[in-house]
Amino acid sequence: MIEKEICISIISILKYYYSFNLTRDAALIKYPLNKNQKFTVYHARLQSMKSGIRIGQVLTVTVNGMDKHGMGIYKSGQETLFINRVVEGDRVKVRVLNIKNRYGSAEFLQGITPSPDRVTPICEDYDEGCGGCQWLHINYAKQLDIKTRIVREELSRVPGIRVRINQTIGMNNPEAYRNKFSLLVKNGEAGMTIENSVELICIEKCYQELPLYQKIHDVIKDISIPSSVTQIHI
Repeated sequence: MIEKEICISIISILKYYYSFNLTRDAALIKYPLNKNQKFTVYHARLQSMKSGIRIGQVLTVTVNGMDKHGMGIYKSGQETLFINRVVEGDRVKVRVLNIKNRYGSAEFLQGITPSPDRVTPICEDYDEGCGGCQWLHINYAKQLDIKTRIVREELSRVPGIRVRINQTIGMNNPEAYRNKFSLLVKNGEAGMTIENSVELICIEKCYQELPLYQKIHDVIKDISIPSSVTQIHI
């Protein structure tokens, strides 16, 4: 009886402070009643933010920031959504995927009004979800500005550090520069992974790899790879 009352109290607190919509597999914390018992934690899923934003909800938002991982940020009050494949200034339609307290993630569904800094990616596999790159839809000069700002913001959070951060120096040609090429192997085929997954996408060409690595990749595409091989790193 005591254990049940404790669980009910915890649920009430969660509902009040975090706007929980508890589903059939809702989280309860069974408090140990003596030192020989252990905590038993079941999983609860936060279904909505205080503002009413819910998992699965489709929203139209204007991206107003970028994070250090290349994710776009939509910030409203104290609540923030992180969105893939967008850039500051984009007005887009998104679907909310996850929520944790005041933060959540959303997937890009449709562009409504593009940012002046949005460009057409040079890679045809980028729009198919290839996870090898995160910035190809952003104008290169804007990429440099974002990266400079990220470094400044990160260092400003470190106590005692006050340094001047100069503008990021870009490349003359931001293509064919990577000196590492990693491929996932499944069912004898090698390819990149879909962004945020382990699903394979077989690509014809990677525009960011060194030309020599692309030649090696061309050879790998035409051979059957043993099942014992799960990854290839060049």
